Amino acid sequence: MPRAKDVWLPLLVVHASMMASTIMWGVIGYMASETMAPAEPMSHGLLLAITGAIAAICAALSFYVRGRLMPAREHAGDKMIDESKLATPAGRRALAKLRGALVASWALCEGVALCGLVGTFLFRDASDYAPFGAAALILLVVHAPKPQLLVDVLRAVPRS
Repeated sequence: MPRAKDVWLPLLVVHASMMASTIMWGVIGYMASETMAPAEPMSHGLLLAITGAIAAICAALSFYVRGRLMPAREHAGDKMIDESKLATPAGRRALAKLRGALVASWALCEGVALCGLVGTFLFRDASDYAPFGAAALILLVVHAPKPQLLVDVLRAVPRS
């Protein structure tokens, strides 16, 4: 029978790796901006406005998608997990929906960071990445997996 920590640990690992990759995008942008001459395809301000709008859409969608894809939850305040529900078909379906909702929202958070790389690469200005990377990290912290979430999802799973 699966245990709660066996379900939760992979989610924590995926979340941590997405936070680390957000930081790595900034390092890559910084290194690239130092070595190449800037391109001038359009005005710097216009590009930042466009990528900022796309990043804002990604940020908003991270909340919408998470809420839309999240399985049913029942909050009662305690932190006891009924691990027997993890082995039921309904429990496995709920966990699959939970994983999908979390990973989709995290991918959209990382999309915010990637928007910052566009200006960094085109204009060779590492400071373009900073607000996007910071916003992505804040979003990832907001969307971090919390143990109570697993408890609430499993509480909503019917006994079989």
